[in-house]
Amino acid sequence: MTTTEDRLALLEAQVFELQNASGWVEDMTPQQASRHAAFRAISGTAGTLGGDQMAAMKTELEAHSTPVPPDFHGRLIAWLQLRLNSSSSDLNGLLVEWARAEGVEDAGAIGSFDPTPRTIVAVAASADDAEEVVSSGIVSISGTSIALQDDHIAGFRFDGVEIPQGATIASAWIQFTSGGTIAGGGTAAAVVDIYGEDVDDAAAFTTGAADISSRTQTTATVEWSFPESSGASAWTIGYRGTNQRTPDLATIVQEIVDRATWASGNAMAFTFQHDGVGLGSRVVVAQDDDGYKEAVLYVDWTETAGVVQDGLVTEWRFDEGAGQVLTDHTGNGHHGRLGSTTGADAADPTWTAQGLSFDGGDLVEHDTIGISGGGARTVLAVVKPGPSGTFGLEWPGGQLFERWTLRDLSGKIRLEVAGAGHTTAFTVPAGAWFFVAATQAGSNLNSCIVYFNGNSEAVPVSATLNTQGNFFWGRQNLVTLPMEAAYGLVYNRALTPAEVEQNRQALKAILAPRGIMLP
Repeated sequence: MTTTEDRLALLEAQVFELQNASGWVEDMTPQQASRHAAFRAISGTAGTLGGDQMAAMKTELEAHSTPVPPDFHGRLIAWLQLRLNSSSSDLNGLLVEWARAEGVEDAGAIGSFDPTPRTIVAVAASADDAEEVVSSGIVSISGTSIALQDDHIAGFRFDGVEIPQGATIASAWIQFTSGGTIAGGGTAAAVVDIYGEDVDDAAAFTTGAADISSRTQTTATVEWSFPESSGASAWTIGYRGTNQRTPDLATIVQEIVDRATWASGNAMAFTFQHDGVGLGSRVVVAQDDDGYKEAVLYVDWTETAGVVQDGLVTEWRFDEGAGQVLTDHTGNGHHGRLGSTTGADAADPTWTAQGLSFDGGDLVEHDTIGISGGGARTVLAVVKPGPSGTFGLEWPGGQLFERWTLRDLSGKIRLEVAGAGHTTAFTVPAGAWFFVAATQAGSNLNSCIVYFNGNSEAVPVSATLNTQGNFFWGRQNLVTLPMEAAYGLVYNRALTPAEVEQNRQALKAILAPRGIMLP
């Protein structure tokens, strides 16, 4: 199995190796070096390969399931040389774009493919890369190169980035082609600060004053350091290797796709600004240059796993927006009734764009949810405390004080059963949505674990559980209180810590479009 860097460069690198034959010898991975030797050995037979043979090889490679001949890669490189030496570059360009889209992987012989979702997007238009002189605000969107130098800020926009909202970003980077350096200390050390544009759908660059520097930046930033260049590490014109590849930009991309209204297929933009330290400068090839040397964004990502299903007895999404019923989406029928009666009354909480808002006299009542006595259970909720930090979820007990309550107490999260309880070290966040959960493996309180925003705390207190009544939102110790609620899950078993975390991550993705950004 090759590394991600080797895999992404597999075919594209060969094109640029052929365009810069001697230069690539100094900046190749071992796999690239072996392919380079194979190319040299058979280059004399390049003229015997034509479009029909290449089409057949390409079809075989695209099939994915059939290993290709051991000498396939050598023949492919030879064909690329033939195409590069011809008067037409159309087929070469098609192959480069196809290789980018496939994310082909080499494991000795081409024929295995990485199933990890990968998004690969190239700068596609003249207005998708630009540079600005910061001191004057003058922006240029034309030209064959872009300078990463003092008093300059560069922008690169990638349209059609197909990554789902809330996906987990494993890695991300931008691959450039070197345009050389600038005379007067250009090869000296330099540092460039990289940001994303903190918007849902980045607009193309314009020549308007300060169009790049005035854009809203992400909180996440990545520093790209260039050592003083010499020998094999030189920023030689035409190089497109590891030296021209940014550090990992996963934190920046993650912040953008975590936006509540980010949508797959939107445009994503990045800015590169010299931090003013050092005399060094670097130049990259722009989209307006001829020859498939533009910047390319690579992103590896995975979709967030959904809500755990094993043992799930209720799922309340709080997204009805109107009506007297809080729907259980499991099909088990544990629906909730808003207020004290089936009709509208003073105890009804109010529907909002984010869920239900309880004013202190409101409640939602369910049935027993099929869990009673000392039965094992897990309750997970996304809630927002009232003005004084209050929230509450409750099962009454078979006798006075034999209840199960997840609540606040003196600004902390507390779990109570049978008149006893444990106050955790977790502080209820004022005016903010948070994830809270409690698991119970046995009939005693000391089998419980309380979770808060990715943290957990075991309960040391001993007390017997004996719930018999219905389940309530907006209540603690039989008293209603102000709060807001956006999601709820109940299981008939104690989830593992990993399962609780899976649900937390799933709810982060589910609720982000409602503007609820969980930690």
